[in-house]
Amino acid sequence: MSENESSGASPRSPLAPSTCAHCAAPRRLGARFCATCGQPLPALADEAGGAAPRERAQLRREPPMAARHGEHLRGALALFAVLLGTIGLGGILASATESAHPALELAIALLDALLILTFCWNDREHLRPLLRASGFTWSTWWCAPLVGALMAGFFELYFGALQSLGLPILRMSDSYVEAGWPLWTAFALISLAPGIFEELAFRGVIQTRLAQVMRPGEALLVQAAMFSVLHLSPLIFVSHFAMGVGFGWLRLRTQSLYPGMVLHAAWNAFVLLEELR
Repeated sequence: MSENESSGASPRSPLAPSTCAHCAAPRRLGARFCATCGQPLPALADEAGGAAPRERAQLRREPPMAARHGEHLRGALALFAVLLGTIGLGGILASATESAHPALELAIALLDALLILTFCWNDREHLRPLLRASGFTWSTWWCAPLVGALMAGFFELYFGALQSLGLPILRMSDSYVEAGWPLWTAFALISLAPGIFEELAFRGVIQTRLAQVMRPGEALLVQAAMFSVLHLSPLIFVSHFAMGVGFGWLRLRTQSLYPGMVLHAAWNAFVLLEELR
């Protein structure tokens, strides 16, 4: 007979671990699902007598689960609002100067990078697993080529349909050519910077925070919708929603941000080369 049985005390329920049992990623307080692998997380044992006195005291100091869920959502929405604000600021300045000079795009890109890195630093514990793993393994090497092939086929049909309807397609390289800036600056600001910082923002901070309060598939679709809205052009809402879904799936499948960064930058570089050609 155990000590608890002999004394008549009820057995203690252990606290849920601070890391995911499936992938060992850090657990955010109040999360229902692991933000890295999407596995359900066990509930914290906060019932009376369910934890040791020190652990019960710690749980009492934690905010209610609803408040923690609200914190996760507010963080995701805050970053989205900040990025919308910088795009709006760039649009206002471009209208005031009646030009979209690359210098303005450079200033907005630097501001976005600083803001995104600030959010990433705040969420560093939960982004660290996504930045430690390369994502390019024997079991996942095919994921990025598959997403790239699907994107190429879908975009060929989608933008071909837009052109057949006579709708204008925005050319990203024109302002750089008109301003006489070297081509490497266009590749840096149109390909490299979005590939790194948009992935950190949407598939990193935003998708990770959303995955704390909703299922991984739901978080994937919501961040993809936010990603498409950010570009503020109804003509590309559909195409960029598809991009957001593809990059978000890569993040889930590979447990890394790097495949999405590489594919995102490569795709933008391909579009830029097609324009210049």
